[in-house]
Amino acid sequence: MTEMQRTNHFLKTFLSIILVVAIMVVSIPMGAFETRAAAYSGSGTKKDPYLVQTAEQLNGMRDNLSAHYKLANTIDLSSFGKFTPIGYEGERFTGSFTCDTNADGTPKYAIKNLTVYNDSGEKYGHKRESNAGYVDFVEGKTKWQAGLFGFTDGATITNIAVLNANITNTVVGQNLMNQDWSLNPCMHEPGMSTGILVGGAVNSTISGCMSSGVVNSKTNNSGGLIGYLQNGSLMNSYSTAKVTSSGYYATGGLVGMCDGATITSCFASGNVSGGPTEATTGGLVGQVTEGSAAVITSCYSTGNTSPEVNAFSIFGFRMGYYNYEPSWAMNCYTTGSVLGYSKFVNEGMELPQKNLYILSGVKGRQEGFIAASAADIKAKFATLPDWNTDGELPTLKNVHIIKDEAAYVPGAVTDVPEQNTTTTPGQGGSSQQGSANSVNIDDLIDRMNKLPEEDDITLDDYKEIKEIKEEFEALSSDLADKIPAEAITKFKTACNAVMPLVIAQITMQIDELPDVKKLKASDYDKVMAIYADFEFIGDNAELIEPVYVDKLKAAVKKVKELKEKGGDTSGSITVIEWTLIGVLAFVTLCILALNVFSAYHLIKFVKRQKGLSLDEEETEELDETIES
Repeated sequence: MTEMQRTNHFLKTFLSIILVVAIMVVSIPMGAFETRAAAYSGSGTKKDPYLVQTAEQLNGMRDNLSAHYKLANTIDLSSFGKFTPIGYEGERFTGSFTCDTNADGTPKYAIKNLTVYNDSGEKYGHKRESNAGYVDFVEGKTKWQAGLFGFTDGATITNIAVLNANITNTVVGQNLMNQDWSLNPCMHEPGMSTGILVGGAVNSTISGCMSSGVVNSKTNNSGGLIGYLQNGSLMNSYSTAKVTSSGYYATGGLVGMCDGATITSCFASGNVSGGPTEATTGGLVGQVTEGSAAVITSCYSTGNTSPEVNAFSIFGFRMGYYNYEPSWAMNCYTTGSVLGYSKFVNEGMELPQKNLYILSGVKGRQEGFIAASAADIKAKFATLPDWNTDGELPTLKNVHIIKDEAAYVPGAVTDVPEQNTTTTPGQGGSSQQGSANSVNIDDLIDRMNKLPEEDDITLDDYKEIKEIKEEFEALSSDLADKIPAEAITKFKTACNAVMPLVIAQITMQIDELPDVKKLKASDYDKVMAIYADFEFIGDNAELIEPVYVDKLKAAVKKVKELKEKGGDTSGSITVIEWTLIGVLAFVTLCILALNVFSAYHLIKFVKRQKGLSLDEEETEELDETIES
């Protein structure tokens, strides 16, 4: 290689490096500016809370658990899929969530069709009468809660209505201690809790809230509104939800466990079915912690309870325990029957000075309560400030009942600025749940039974298994109970068998995706199909390497942005950002031109110093190099 050729080679390499550096510099702002946090109106303070108007913004509350929020539109979650509770024991919601009210005192907006499914018990194999399977227990950081909020601490929740919810928790609740004296974790603490509004509420103030729908739980501490209420207060609230739990204790129509809290002016009207092993099932509150400073005043319940050996009409068995005296309760009544009882049973002393009554003629029981007619109960409550006695039975003045849930529909919000919202992939989904009314039970059972045996499951069976899973999870508890245990077992076995195959497929598909920056709007369907499979595997997503999960989440965000903007350019760079990019590009080109000019004259200078001159061929070769 001649000296001239070596010089030309060096010059080409030098210029290539400059070009690469220039491209990297120009690319930095574009990549940095594409990632945007979810946007809300407001500043997140008490005086200027973030306005929550969409499902995505509701879901985004988990990203700032100490901020203050206001519900500013009715949100229908029927097409959102399974919602991950906001906060859990390890990361608690500590802010506030409120809603304005109508002239009649009811919330102006509502959250409808919430679906929460905590599958931890199924996933890890929790078993009663044993501490086996509780491998997911982490002291002080359990994810064993279910509800709109998983865990609150010092929070304030006001005028929030959660309507037609479907809350399921598979975490298995049992006694704190086994027969062999081995200890089971977190059995009588807020860490294990299920409720429509909040799973575990500690030191929180909740008022003017309401819930409807169903709660199906295997946990201890299950309630129609709140699972475990520790300290803090609950007032002017109600639940019409049906609550069913196989947990060891604390199942209530409104609150599962009340520990040192104050409950005032509340009621529950849904039927309640608690576990068969401990008599702490109540129409209003499942259990009041013994020795706590709990106070419950001006409350009532009208729902029926079961099973007959363990249920009570309004408060669970351990409310007094030693002398059946509810010293913490006053001005309460119940019309609830205990299913299976043939007559009213009142064990323990009556306390007329407490104004505690059970409607005469009902087949129920409640220690310390006096049987009385509706007229007598009205007369006793007529002079109390919290009660209205115009109807057949007393009602609460400060509890504003929603008479028509169908009147709550999402609408356009015109009094706040347009939002630029984003979602957080992996926190809930967008798959449409099937309608329970459209499912043919006999057909579903037949399809479950026809699934291949465990060893014969392949990816070809995935679509059928996924469809069966969606239909099964959309069933009401009454319809789900009609499916034989054998069919459910075969279906769950097929789910477990197909899971590793799906995980392997997802990993491969993510790996084959282009770099996120190269994605186009036309990639939307492909990316979202992968994400739908990712949602299907639920908590098993932890088995996928984080680098693949991060890539998928970034891809979902990118294709959603591209689709919303109707093209393959992100459109997310502002005028200022484009100006900055232009300046950087101009400076880079100037540096490039200066280096080329300097190199050209440097070569000529070296030649002259050596007394050499460039012949015609070398001059042409140098010029070609510079031009390239």
